[in-house]
Amino acid sequence: MALSITRVSPLEAREGTDRVIEVVVTGGPLTGQNATTDQNAGTLRIGGGTAILGQDFTPSEFAVGPLEPGQSQTFFVNILDDDIPEDVETLPISLAVTGEGRITSPSSAIVTITDNDPVPPPVSPPGQLLFFRRCMP
Repeated sequence: MALSITRVSPLEAREGTDRVIEVVVTGGPLTGQNATTDQNAGTLRIGGGTAILGQDFTPSEFAVGPLEPGQSQTFFVNILDDDIPEDVETLPISLAVTGEGRITSPSSAIVTITDNDPVPPPVSPPGQLLFFRRCMP
């Protein structure tokens, strides 16, 4: 009676190049005399890091199972290209169970999303000029 994340690919995504992250969740063995596949049911939660729902990725959660022992369920998280220059962002992925279920390791992963947008040149405040010194050898 356990769920685990058995695959997350890629763990390092690039905005504009990697369109989706594949997450595979697998059901574990059932335990107890009246065991049912409801023990292998839960929620896959996406988010909570620096990546922003609706701007950097969608959706925020999926219903998992119920799964038979050894049965897998595949989910796809969309990586959005937002045209906003940003630092590297983190996208946590985690499992939560319902009812009598439990989680086994690995139950979470962190995906990093690298930006593909160019950093705009500096803009001088009104009334001020920016000077750049170019050094020549």
